[in-house]
Amino acid sequence: MTKELEALKRIRNGSYDDYHSTTFEDIYNDEFEEIKKALTPPTEEEVCKTLSEFMNEPVWFDENNDIRISTQWLVKKINTYGLNFMIVLPPHLITMISRFFERSGDKCTNK
Repeated sequence: MTKELEALKRIRNGSYDDYHSTTFEDIYNDEFEEIKKALTPPTEEEVCKTLSEFMNEPVWFDENNDIRISTQWLVKKINTYGLNFMIVLPPHLITMISRFFERSGDKCTNK
């Protein structure tokens, strides 16, 4: 989140009056993109890639939208009300997985 906070500081501390010939969005395009990236929930591919790197083995979503590896489930979706984490994960991975399911809601698919 540090990069995003730095982008917000640059926008806050910048002076739009110094740029009469261009738009606000053009001046701060990089900052807007950084913030947009932070606010966009991760995709299924990003979740699987990050978890695969953490687990050192392939991770995928099964037909029930549970996240698993070859020998066990990592995260089981409980109806539309919550997630059951079957292993201990660091906070940033829990947040990423939660954001993925928050984005997709109860219409989450594995395709």
